[in-house]
Amino acid sequence: MGCSGSKTKNRAAEEHLNSKTNTFLNLVNDQKSPVACELFQAWTHFVETQNRKLAGAKVPDCPGVSNPTEVWATTENNLLTHHSVDQVGKAFLEYVKNDLSQRGWGGNFDYKVVGVATQGFLRASANIDTGYPERSEVIWAVKIHYHSSGPG
Repeated sequence: MGCSGSKTKNRAAEEHLNSKTNTFLNLVNDQKSPVACELFQAWTHFVETQNRKLAGAKVPDCPGVSNPTEVWATTENNLLTHHSVDQVGKAFLEYVKNDLSQRGWGGNFDYKVVGVATQGFLRASANIDTGYPERSEVIWAVKIHYHSSGPG
């Protein structure tokens, strides 16, 4: 009896986590959020590089490891609000938590949104333990600038 109850609880928790992850992927794939797309691209590149290292390949550090990557999201014709960028950051936080968990990696993640009247940036960073033997922890960071229509 206890097992079926815990399976139901686990399934509900998994579905909740997947819906949070899907929120970010929806921002990337369906809504084509420029900030979400830049975040996804930077994170995917980091993960692919770490996976190659774990497989034994000699790969130089990718941008964003040790030195933050800085990019501009293409938003001139589609001005964003700081609030909408904050929502992207929150969705990305959930996506990264799920991604780290699925890979068996550990770590912590943080983001902040800073903005003035016409522009702002989202800075995301993570300290990640990938299990790679030569490093106990890898630091990843990206700073994405965007044009803004205000606080929103």
